[in-house]
Amino acid sequence: MTGRQGRYLLLLRFFSGLRELENGRWLPYGSPTISRLIEGLEKKSIEATVVLVCGEPGQFKHARKPLGICVDGFRHVRFVALPFVRFTGIGCLDCLLNDIKHFFYCVRLAWKLRPALVYCVRATQVAGAFLTLCGFSVALRMMGAAIYYPFFRNRWNRFKHPLFYGSMRARFACIIASIDGSAIRPLLEGFAHPRARKQYLINGVERADVPARRAFAPGQMRILFVARFEDQKGTQELLVALRMLAAGRRDFQATLVGYGGSEELIRDQIRRQGLEGLAHIAGKVAHSRIMEAYMSHEIFVSLNRLGNLNNTVLEAMAAGCCTLMLGRGEDGVDADTERIIPADACVRVSRKDTAADLAGALKRLLDSAATVEEYSGKALRWAAEAVPTWEQRIEYELNLLEEVCAG
Repeated sequence: MTGRQGRYLLLLRFFSGLRELENGRWLPYGSPTISRLIEGLEKKSIEATVVLVCGEPGQFKHARKPLGICVDGFRHVRFVALPFVRFTGIGCLDCLLNDIKHFFYCVRLAWKLRPALVYCVRATQVAGAFLTLCGFSVALRMMGAAIYYPFFRNRWNRFKHPLFYGSMRARFACIIASIDGSAIRPLLEGFAHPRARKQYLINGVERADVPARRAFAPGQMRILFVARFEDQKGTQELLVALRMLAAGRRDFQATLVGYGGSEELIRDQIRRQGLEGLAHIAGKVAHSRIMEAYMSHEIFVSLNRLGNLNNTVLEAMAAGCCTLMLGRGEDGVDADTERIIPADACVRVSRKDTAADLAGALKRLLDSAATVEEYSGKALRWAAEAVPTWEQRIEYELNLLEEVCAG
């Protein structure tokens, strides 16, 4: 199908990293896959309409109807926000009414524009599935299966959430899945339409303007942790491990980069556990400056229970950090991680007794700068061979979308 106003129609969720769009500015953070794809469309002068579905109050809170957004620097990509409207003041009912309203808007817009390709995500998956029945070519973007897989394994959800559950079986022209350590392959093999094309892609890293890494020096090791401050990201296990480590030595510095609802709790724990001077919270760091953090730390720790092949791990290894991460878990979690990252390029930590195993691994590394440097070199070489730049990664996805359009 050829579009009258746009070749592509992207039906996306409005996430916090796009907050500045409310002010007409393009300053994204977080979820780089989507933001860089949009930038790639603009760079290639591909006409596209991006619909941003707001799933909660407070986003474009002064609007009640679809709102066109003029964004500096974009000529070929136009943005439309679908605000969340408080129809009744009853939370669950308002969510249902907004879902219905957003569904019909997306479907009507697709019929109006007749795009060559509709690109949807989890928040708009039901609309995307419906459009496949109407003859549209639809690509489904899946960023991780941490939430998806348990949902679809619970058979009761086919009765509790029949539309979303059934939408996975739609004949999507392509399902583009990010490999991030979550159980994405078992999910698609077990629940997606068998004839839907499935493409598994690793995310990219930014290698431009990389500052020089500081020299390794015994007794001055610095440990870096980058994540949202949530239980599933392993923040508590890290603090326990640091406390165990600090009981016998003080020759390290730990930096926690991130934000979240438990930030004040973590600050309090650092004080109460006697980690002041050894661990500090750096807060939220702009993506343009995060590489400086990787380059100034020798050791990087990832304890994500949902998967450890995420952007932070890829960036840390591309920067040459000696990287510690959780080993393989149940239900296929981190199976891709173990398959893709060689055992000698990182240090894997037990999921059963994470804090103690992490403390032991850190102690061994702090005792041997040579071992840290060896892992650093192997991480750097692996990333140079296996991890694409973001420019290469987005170029590949745009070419894939062109293939889908061509049939």
